[in-house]
This record gives sequence, C-alpha cells and structure tokens, in this order.
Amino acid sequence: MSNRYFILDGEVDNKVCVITEDAEGVERSTKLTSGGALKGIYPENAALYMNEDHPGMRLVDFVANHIRYLIVSEKVKQVLQQEGVENSEYLPVSIYDQKKRLVSSDYFILNVLGTVDCLDHEKSQYKRSRISPERIRHFDKVVLHEDKVPGDVRIFRLKDRPAMIFIRVDLLDAFKKNKLTGFETYRLGVEVFI
Repeated sequence: MSNRYFILDGEVDNKVCVITEDAEGVERSTKLTSGGALKGIYPENAALYMNEDHPGMRLVDFVANHIRYLIVSEKVKQVLQQEGVENSEYLPVSIYDQKKRLVSSDYFILNVLGTVDCLDHEKSQYKRSRISPERIRHFDKVVLHEDKVPGDVRIFRLKDRPAMIFIRVDLLDAFKKNKLTGFETYRLGVEVFI
C-alpha cells in the first residue's frame, strides 16, 4: 500500500461554506474537471455563490463544493508556486455569500492541466460510467502504477477519472507546513468510496 500519493478532496463541515452551482460567467465546460487549458477563454468576472441550504459561511483554503472544482485561496496559489508546481492554471473567481454579497475576490479555480495514465486496473476496484465507459464513475479502492507518474509531477489528474486530484506526499507536507485548511486526503490501496 502506497504512502507516496494521496487523493485530494475538500473537507465539509457545518461551519465552512459549500459551493453547489457552476461558476456564474463560465460556460459549463468539462475542461474545468478534465485538465484542458482555459487561459484566454476564461472570463475575468467569474463568480461562485455559497449554497443557500448550507449554513456555513467560513472560507477556508480549499473550498468544499459539489461541482468537482478545486477552489483555492491565494495562500494555496502561493504555496504551489513556491513549491514549483507548474502544471496548473489559476483562474480567478469571486465568492459571494448566500445573500449575494461579495465575501472574497482572492480565490481561484485551480485547473490542474493534463492527465496521467497510471491506474493499476487489476488491483483497483471501481465502476465504469455507463454513458462514458472510458471514464470511471466511482472507486472502492485506488491503486496506482507509481512508476508511470513523471518524477516532476506533484499534483495530477487521473486519466480514467480526471475530476479526481492526486498529490505527492512532499506537496502534502508543504500544505501541512503552511497550515492550509479545508482539505482532506485519502490513502491509496485501502477501501474508499469516492
């Protein structure tokens, strides 16, 4: 069982805000969850709204959401840049509260570019999508061929499920050292439903 890579996800509790709708001003694009570049076509005035049915309003560094975006603070952007992460775009987004009041303009949709074809299909347990059989709908267990992940890649999308983000342990250590908030990780090779 690997301790070198982890699945990265947002952490939800009743105190933090949750986003459930696509960004206003952004055409519905699978590029935001599949690793396609959006530089030059992404609007300057994109907006996200906190869910009216969720009581939390506190902003954290990784904003929980149901739209599979990686919504991050300026602090996350700075940590990633300090760590030399280059395979990402930082698409600016403003976050508004449940009453449509601006809360912060210091957030980004972190668009991790490209995918890595490294899933161990034999050892992983998953269900494929009926609509797009080349995509995986959910996992019960994730195992990677770690030797297929390029050595300079510290954050990446899985080719079989691009909305899923993986990070290398040294990047996770940098997140912890910088006290980033609002994320959780899942170990590989153990039972998980994601």
